[in-house]
Amino acid sequence: MAMDHRSFAPLSSDHVSPTLKMLEADRESDNPRYAIHEPEAACTGCPIAVWYLAGEDLECFCPALHQVVWGGKRAAIKLCDAREQEIVQRQSLG
Repeated sequence: MAMDHRSFAPLSSDHVSPTLKMLEADRESDNPRYAIHEPEAACTGCPIAVWYLAGEDLECFCPALHQVVWGGKRAAIKLCDAREQEIVQRQSLG
């Protein structure tokens, strides 16, 4: 039985990855090389996500999961406890 993840509301994050910011113009172009096809993925707004270019591939390493979680043919992570916990911790620190 599939869970309807739309019934959950992830915390809002104002974090913007410096790497994703640098690639923003490319992603908004007519022929993007580094498109993010699932912008609602948890990693795109995660403060601990480590985004990088490996050759011609945009990838993301998660220090909480200790693995590459974005790139290649991996399905995007939609909800993540590590992301939510980090946002709560940063909000509590002010």
